[in-house]
Amino acid sequence: MRIPSLYAITAALCCACAGSPAVSPVAAPEPVAAPATAPPPEGEPISVCVYKDGALANIAVTYDLQTGDTLVDGRPFAEVHPTTTPPYAAGADWFVRDEPFDRDYGPPRRAVKYGLPRTLSPWEITPVKPYRGVAVFAEAGITGEPEVIYVLVRPGCVFQPYQSLVDVGAVRG
Repeated sequence: MRIPSLYAITAALCCACAGSPAVSPVAAPEPVAAPATAPPPEGEPISVCVYKDGALANIAVTYDLQTGDTLVDGRPFAEVHPTTTPPYAAGADWFVRDEPFDRDYGPPRRAVKYGLPRTLSPWEITPVKPYRGVAVFAEAGITGEPEVIYVLVRPGCVFQPYQSLVDVGAVRG
């Protein structure tokens, strides 16, 4: 038995189709209008850490999905908790200029920015004496004089660490 070549099979198929009616192209489907969707919810409830009544607290706020605004009782968050005034350091001249400051509690020491700002939970820190109205904290549970203190920069419990400078004196050699 002889097996037909690929060329012979292809030619036979082409000849068989030659007598069939032309295939009409398939029409593209009609565009379907998107179904009407319900308006997005009024807002997404979230919690934000703020300095309120002399302490850190998580408050309920609403994130407006349509405008992208965060609202406190219907008012813009920045209006209720501005970062340009104490207890937040974000708008303080000394903070913006990266100036060290002299701590006025415990032994006198100068403190300088140490690393990048970080988010801390209210239970991780404890308040110490404020500096020029700006809230200052130390790690909870630290006994004695803290080497690192945390200046409240803005809502969300964002703190800038400051480290105490230690005067070691002149080096001889």
